[in-house]
Amino acid sequence: MPIRPARDRSTPSGKNERAGSKPLRPRPARRGTAATAGGAGREKPAQKPTPPSLPRPAEPEEEVLLKWSVHLARQYPRRTFLTALGVVATLAVVLLAGLGPWWAFITVVIIVGSISAWIFPIRYALTNKGVKQFNFLSREERSWLRFTNYIIYNDAVQVTYDQRTLRGRILKGLMLYFGPDNRERIIEVVKDNVVTEDELAALADEEPEDNEEDDPQDND
Repeated sequence: MPIRPARDRSTPSGKNERAGSKPLRPRPARRGTAATAGGAGREKPAQKPTPPSLPRPAEPEEEVLLKWSVHLARQYPRRTFLTALGVVATLAVVLLAGLGPWWAFITVVIIVGSISAWIFPIRYALTNKGVKQFNFLSREERSWLRFTNYIIYNDAVQVTYDQRTLRGRILKGLMLYFGPDNRERIIEVVKDNVVTEDELAALADEEPEDNEEDDPQDND
């Protein structure tokens, strides 16, 4: 009986290599990976460089053109006396109607809020960017671009909003009361910074001058 040869266990699989068998091929490397032994990897496509962003123009710094404060209650004592009589009369009506102290307190809050510009001092600041108005109960800052006109009174100048909008019809604008000796200066600053609708219309009607020269042409 023939004797079978023993298996060759030198290979990792423990099987004999057959004559004429093909050698094992290494697996190709995956896309995007580096090249390995027996396989070539593909490089990622180069990304386009992003163009540099243009620097934004620096905004001009805020410059205060004029500052002043007014206290209307002291400046107009007669009007202050009449205002105080009106407040006392309103409170008397509320109490006589039997509404109680709670409604009297609410009435006082409403009245004080409505005439706070008269009772408390007002501080103004006109800058190259807009108007600032400070009070004990309010603080308002508006750009010059928000105003479309101004009205000059004996004791103040009013810068008005666009009356074609709902906000402009309700709020009207800001009242800049004159100080003791700065009336002309306030009017000058307002005129220099508020572009009225009439001025815009005048600029729109202006046509550029034609400076083109006619070239000579042959009429042959």
